[in-house]
Amino acid sequence: MIEDPQKAATCNAILRLLEPLARMALAFGIGVGEIQGLIELAFVSGARQEYQEAGDADPDNVARISVTTGLPRPTVMQLLAGTDYSDVRSKPFSNKAALVLRTWCSDKIYLDGAGVPAVLPLRGTPPSFQALVKASVGTELSRTILKELLRMGAVRRVRRNHVQVVRRTYPRVAWDEPLIASFGEEIRDHLRAFVLALQGRDAPVFRRYVAQGSLEQEHAAILERDYSGLFNANINSLSRALTQETDSNKAKRGPKNRLSATVIMLREPEVESGHEKRRHRAKRANRVGRTTEKNR
Repeated sequence: MIEDPQKAATCNAILRLLEPLARMALAFGIGVGEIQGLIELAFVSGARQEYQEAGDADPDNVARISVTTGLPRPTVMQLLAGTDYSDVRSKPFSNKAALVLRTWCSDKIYLDGAGVPAVLPLRGTPPSFQALVKASVGTELSRTILKELLRMGAVRRVRRNHVQVVRRTYPRVAWDEPLIASFGEEIRDHLRAFVLALQGRDAPVFRRYVAQGSLEQEHAAILERDYSGLFNANINSLSRALTQETDSNKAKRGPKNRLSATVIMLREPEVESGHEKRRHRAKRANRVGRTTEKNR
């Protein structure tokens, strides 16, 4: 139980941020273990940046970073040299279906003479799908894992009680890689602005947020159309100004600054939270109870 109300509010805010990121990770077969490794790397990097910005003489102090992050000192030493996903340590809690598919496409036992993933019987001794699951993840969840691979369209049933690989990669999404990279940069800047505002130092140049629920669908669509055009014109004007300023200042020496801006409009159906649903059910139950009592 978290007693500090500010810490509780911060943890709830982080949870809300992690929810869409979890959906993104699940779409690519990224499990909790890989995210845990990324979080460790991010915490070490964040602690080092905090010390650097405070003017500390030794921002890479392993013992202090270990104290503030809660990570063991050997882990901190390893991650201090890391910069991206390739430096993340291997972790348990990976997506089991993705692990099974990876083993199927790489282990010689489960490949045919041409090096292609073999068609496997569902049960039996190796090579079988049941044995593949046992060798890959050490569990007896062959039925559940098969159901997940079928749902993702990575495998299909063939002949009688046999399965075949359709796609060597677990995710069936085909997202644009530059857009994914841009997503990381944009959200990073947005969160950075919020943290600076909360800390009360180096506040963002400009930050506004508006949201309104209970809008009629047609009205919301009209507002989205009109204001998207307005915002797009402003961002295009800023983009041209930034490009011209950068070109004219390339040869000038001295400290440089980075300026970023993003405008996002999101229109989506309202969904009641579990708490709201329980509250509404309780209200309905109370109304029914009062009506019943009145009619007696």
